[in-house]
This record gives sequence, structure tokens and C-alpha cells, in this order.
Amino acid sequence: MRTYSIGCFPILCAIVGGIVMGPVGAIFGYLLGGFFSKASRPNGKINDQVLYHISALFAAVMKADNSIMQSELYSFRDFFLQRFGSEAAGKAIDHLKVLKDSDINLQEHVGKLNLKLNYTERLEILRYLFQLAYADGNISQPELNVIREIAQYFQIRQQDFLFLHNSFTYSYSYRQSYTGQQQGYSGYQGGYSSGYSSGRQSLEKDYAVLGVQSSDSDDTIKKAYRRLAIDNHPDKVAHLGETARKEAEKRFAEINEAYQRIKAARGMS
Repeated sequence: MRTYSIGCFPILCAIVGGIVMGPVGAIFGYLLGGFFSKASRPNGKINDQVLYHISALFAAVMKADNSIMQSELYSFRDFFLQRFGSEAAGKAIDHLKVLKDSDINLQEHVGKLNLKLNYTERLEILRYLFQLAYADGNISQPELNVIREIAQYFQIRQQDFLFLHNSFTYSYSYRQSYTGQQQGYSGYQGGYSSGYSSGRQSLEKDYAVLGVQSSDSDDTIKKAYRRLAIDNHPDKVAHLGETARKEAEKRFAEINEAYQRIKAARGMS
């Protein structure tokens, strides 16, 4: 009897998927087979219903521009794989197979999640949706519209939405502008490095991170910072797993660094 190495298993799954479902099936098969060639320990637990509703939101963003990219499928898989393990990721991909060809009622899915998730957890989901949309290096207007609609149903404050949107916009635009350079950019999850720019350009990005404008008063900026710091505190997502907590810590540091630079430039106490 012929045996295959674990490294060959994703390819075999892709072949079977391609025979059964065509090109899309080949991709799904490869993703599922990849679970067996990756070490994946679940570092958080997720309710089956929550898993389904989050999968629906991911599917809605992927379908927004009428084209599901391979990079988006990998991002979808890795989100569940890295945070909740291969079993949850397998279930999510099974959901996606159905959801990709279904009409998705965003209000219904978000309404169910609102009953299960706190505000900070809903912010986390929104951040992952931005990350998914940028999987191919750019976010389309239809994708942004879907994410904005989800944010509205999640009852996300405008400032918090701007914080997420601006963070990704500046991070990806900077990466594209400085491809190949070793200093400055550390990616969205690592925040902004203080070396990436200086002076007015840097401050404009810092204001954008806080979701405020340079013309706003010191008091407005202080309130914006405090609200962001509270809503993005790592302790509020600890039960989603170690990956989520570490990402929240980096984001929390990014908020604080932006505020400290603004404080210094303005001479705020």
C-alpha cells in the first residue's frame, strides 16, 4: 500500500477538491489539507454559533467585489486556524462553502453576535475584516461599504471605526511606498515605528490613528485617547486566545505612542 507524506496531503486534497468542485474546490481542498501540515494548537475557544456568524461576515466581505481571491481564502483559514485550531478552521471553511453562494443578511448575523460579544470583541472582528479586505494589498470600495455596514450594526463608534480604517490605510500605503526598505514600517500588527516619518507627516498619521483632527482641542484629543485606550485594552479579549491578546497589546501600544507624540508636539500636560 502506497503511503504519502503529510507534506503531500494538501496537494492530494486539492486534486480531489478540483475533481469534485472545480478550481474553487481545489483551493478549498488545499486549505483543508494544509491543516495536517501545520502545527496548530487552539489558543482560544469559540462557540459554534459565533463561529458560523463570524464566517458569514467574512464571506460577505470576500463576496463584496464579486471575486473571492486566493489570498482572502488563506487569510480566512489562518484567522481561525491560528486562534482556535484546525477543528474550528475546518468548520469555518465548511460554512464558507455554503455561504459563498448564499444571500447573507448582515443585520441578522451581526444581531446574533451582538448578544454574544462585548464591544471590544466586536472591534476585534471588525479589525479582522479590514485585514481580510487588505489580504490582496488593497481594499475595494464595495468591501469598505460592507465593513462600514457591519460596523453600524455592531454599533461601533465613528472614532473607533476611523481608528481601524486609518491604521490600515496608512500602514498599507506606507508599505507600498517604501517597499524594500528595512527601517520604519513594521506592519499593521506591529504598529508604526517612530522612524518611518517625522514632523508634520508623522503627526498627521498620529491624529488619524486617534480618529481626531489637528484642529481639535486638547480636551477632545484627551477624551478620544482615553476612550480608545479603554475600548482596546488587551484584557477585554484575553479569552479569545493568546494571539488576540498579543495583537491587542500591540494595538494598545500604537494608540499610546500616537497620543504621546501629539502631547509632546502640543505641549499638553
